[in-house]
Amino acid sequence: MRVLLVDDHALLRQSLGAYLVREDPALLVGQAGGHDEAMRECAHESYDAVVTDISMEGKTGIELIKRLAADRPSLPIVALSMHEDIEHLVAALRAGARGYVAKSSDASELRSAIMTVSAGRIFLDQRMLALVISRLAGIPTKEGPAEGPSLSALTDRERDVFVQLAKNATIEEIGAALSISPKTVENHRGAIYAKLGISDRLSLYHYARRLGLAD
Repeated sequence: MRVLLVDDHALLRQSLGAYLVREDPALLVGQAGGHDEAMRECAHESYDAVVTDISMEGKTGIELIKRLAADRPSLPIVALSMHEDIEHLVAALRAGARGYVAKSSDASELRSAIMTVSAGRIFLDQRMLALVISRLAGIPTKEGPAEGPSLSALTDRERDVFVQLAKNATIEEIGAALSISPKTVENHRGAIYAKLGISDRLSLYHYARRLGLAD
C-alpha cells in the first residue's frame, strides 16, 4: 500500500513516515512539502491514500483535498490538523476528505485513519468524534455554543465564493472564475455575511484564516 504524506513541516512529516513504516513494513510512504509537490507526486506515482495537513503555507491542504477529490474521487484522503473544531472538520470533509485526525492525537490514530478510509469508511479521531457527538447533542464545548455559525450553513456555491473572497479576489474576478455574473457574486457575498454573522471582507479573511483557507 502506497501512502503520500503532505505537510510543510519536514520533521513532523518524516517522523510520521518513519512511524508508519515501523508499524507496518508493508507500507510504502511518499512525502511532499506542499500542494504543488503533492500534485506532482500523484501525477507520477499511484498512491492508495493521501494524508495532508490542512493549514499549510501557500495553497492550503483544503485546496489540495478538493483538487485530488476532483481528479480521483475514489482516492482515500485523511486531513491532518492542529485544529480541533467543527469548522475545520466540516471544511475538510466537504472538500473531499474521508478522515480527520488532530495532530495532538496519538500517532496510532493516524494509522487507524489510513486503514479505515482505505476500506471505504469515515474516520474521526477520538477527540473529534467526541466533539461531533457534543455538537449533535447540543452540549456546549470549549469551542463555543453548539448553535454557532458554521460553514456547513453555506451552499456549495457560497463556499466557492467564500474561498475566492478569502483570497482577496475582486467581484469581477470571482464572477469570471465561477462563470457567474458580478451581481450574483454580490448576492452570494451578502448571504455568506448573513449566515456567518460577519459584516466585511476583513472579518471574512480572519474567519477563513482560522480554517486554514487563507494564507
